[in-house]
Amino acid sequence: MNNRGFDKGIKRDFSRSPLLTFWEVTRACDLVCVHCRAEAQPDRDPGELTTQEGIELIDSILGFGDPLPILVLTGGDPLKREDRKSVV
Repeated sequence: MNNRGFDKGIKRDFSRSPLLTFWEVTRACDLVCVHCRAEAQPDRDPGELTTQEGIELIDSILGFGDPLPILVLTGGDPLKREDRKSVV
């Protein structure tokens, strides 16, 4: 059994905890894909979460407890964040 809720024996209470959590870590991206809804731009947006705010967001997700939601880091291009190692 794992803590992700994929095993058939685990019942999730979706009124308490989501299965998936998405964090769009940046809008910065060097590509301009027509299918992308992220409205990419070359540089990070000044309104993006700081490193500390990102860590606090992840800590708050841990507060859901077991089974933990799956955290998906998305963007733009998450590799455009200089602090990506600290956040991950």
